[in-house]
Amino acid sequence: MHSPHELAAERRLRQICTRHRVSYQRGARLLPLVQRALSADGELRRALLDVVEASLARDACDGERAASDARALAAVASALHTWGHPE
Repeated sequence: MHSPHELAAERRLRQICTRHRVSYQRGARLLPLVQRALSADGELRRALLDVVEASLARDACDGERAASDARALAAVASALHTWGHPE
């Protein structure tokens, strides 16, 4: 059974993941950091949560870039597939 502290950390991480449109599975690696942040006070708490936010924001950008790359590759592949070598 999860402790109230663990549940609060999971809930907070899910909120941050949702805000950045990153899956919870992808963000789960940061759960220990969120747990530590929620047990800290003041500036340390804010700093740790800022690290989590920045990491997930970067993950979101990486995901968008990967999707864009995949669309570009699909377009190039489609163009090449219909291309015939000039004789």
